[in-house]
Amino acid sequence: MEKVLSIVYNEFINDNRVLNQAISLDNSGYDVTILALKLRTAVPSEEKISGIKVLRIFRGYGNEKIFRIKFIRLVYKILKFNYELYSFVIKNDFSVIHCHDLNTLQLGFVAKLVRGNRFKLIYDAHEYETQRNLLFGFKKLRMKIKERFLIKFCDKVITVSDSIADEYVRLYGITKPTVILNCPVIDPSEEPVKSNVFRKKFNIPFSNKIFLYQGYLVVGRGIEIILEAFKELDNDKLSLVFMGEGSLLETIKNDENYNKSVFIHPFVKSNEIIEHTSSADFGISFIEDISLSDRYCLPNKLFEYIAAGLPVITSGLPEMKKFVETYEVGVSANENSVDGFLAAFKKLLRLDTDELDSNISDTRRLYHWGTQEKVLLNLYESLNIKQI
Repeated sequence: MEKVLSIVYNEFINDNRVLNQAISLDNSGYDVTILALKLRTAVPSEEKISGIKVLRIFRGYGNEKIFRIKFIRLVYKILKFNYELYSFVIKNDFSVIHCHDLNTLQLGFVAKLVRGNRFKLIYDAHEYETQRNLLFGFKKLRMKIKERFLIKFCDKVITVSDSIADEYVRLYGITKPTVILNCPVIDPSEEPVKSNVFRKKFNIPFSNKIFLYQGYLVVGRGIEIILEAFKELDNDKLSLVFMGEGSLLETIKNDENYNKSVFIHPFVKSNEIIEHTSSADFGISFIEDISLSDRYCLPNKLFEYIAAGLPVITSGLPEMKKFVETYEVGVSANENSVDGFLAAFKKLLRLDTDELDSNISDTRRLYHWGTQEKVLLNLYESLNIKQI
């Protein structure tokens, strides 16, 4: 049985992309281990999640004060953490090391230096790594240099949209990366079952149409635009639900329509997302054009809306616009503004509902984890691991 090490630089608490990949590989006969960080004592150092082995290495130096003897303690903890992390990756005999995001790729590179070509190295970029929001100055330059250097040691590269894949080709002259989309696990042969979770929880009348924003409540996701736009609409016939958490939580709570036609629902477990999503009537993904990573994104929430049978209203970013217009599953705004949202909203309500439902049904049969799983397994098959 070929052994795969999947590395993430977080606690691996709620990472559906990584878990879906691991389960698919495990079901196909690979022995998968996920290596993650242990940032809190409450998180177990070792456990199984959906049958997948998860190991966490303790990084316990975040709150140390850097002066006098505590500085020595800090240095010791940093060295100890890095020694345990690198020694685990190097010493264990894995056939594939699958590095998620740029901040784990150096681990695979060091293992390459020590072990030579006795394993295959995969770089899985979950976004446009060097063009992320809030990445500036020297840190951004360092990331660019790091990626340019490390990517040439990778046997395969994975990205999350065609635009990002094309950028990697342009920047590094590599073979076009494999695109694996963040689609949810569903049974495409079954139509989504409509639930009433939001109507029951917030006492929303059945006569009202529910618009759902799903995801982190942070700057750059169009939340302020959505709130302003809904003030211009008939709030007696429409309801807006934000399902998520983040820094803009108080902004939403301070809105004049909060708890009247605007509501907040916390995040739910991954196996409950589709049920909750299906209780809305339309899905919103209004990501703003504030970085190249945002511009070229094709977010998992878009596919979750489709999986739940919802028409979508999105900002006019190229990947989302292309997807929505190709499959005719909703409307993309011509501009990322209040006026742009309102125009898209009015256009969405004028669409033929029967045709829209048919298009969504066809699209959800194409975009679910089962189709992405085939892409992943084909990539692993092409590695010819047994010949190493």
